[in-house]
Amino acid sequence: SFAGSTIFKDFLGVRESRNQRGHLYLGFENLEGGSSLSILIHIDEGSERRAAVDSPEIEWSCLIAHNQWKRLRQDDIILDGTRGFTKSGIIQFKIPSELSSEGNTILNPELRWLRATALEQSTPTKLTAALPSIVYLRAQVITARFADVNDNEYSHLDAGQAPGTISNLAIRKS
Repeated sequence: SFAGSTIFKDFLGVRESRNQRGHLYLGFENLEGGSSLSILIHIDEGSERRAAVDSPEIEWSCLIAHNQWKRLRQDDIILDGTRGFTKSGIIQFKIPSELSSEGNTILNPELRWLRATALEQSTPTKLTAALPSIVYLRAQVITARFADVNDNEYSHLDAGQAPGTISNLAIRKS
C-alpha cells in the first residue's frame, strides 16, 4: 500500500533532449522495485485539443540511484488504458528492480519516483499543449465487474459495500 504520494507537473523543466517538453512526476511511499503499480488517471473530458491526433508520445521512466532516470521498456507498461493520456483510464506498470532513492538529491528522497515525459515532434505536429487536463490520479486501482453467476439478490447494492469488505482479488494478474 502507499501511505502517500506527490504529484507535480514541470512543463518548463530541464530537458534531456530538444523534443522533451513536459514532465509529470509521481512520487510514492512504499513503492519497491520488482512490484507492480496501477494508476487511474481521470482526464477533464472536453479539455483535449484533438488529443488523439495531436498529442505527443509519452515516455515513462523511473528514478534510480544517484539522480539517474531509467526509461521503462515497452513490456514494463502492462496496460495503457489512457492511450497516452488522451482519455481517462488505468495504466499498469511492472516496476523495474533498479528503482531506488539512493543518492537522490533532485527530488524528495523519501519517495520513489516515476516520470512521464511528453516527446514533441514537428512533423507531423505533436505538441504537449494538445494533451487534456488531468483532474486526478489514484494509485493501486483495479477494474471490477460484477458477474451474476448465482442468480444473486440485488437489494444489497442500494447501500453499497462497507469499506474494507473486499480484501483481495479472486484472480491475480501479476
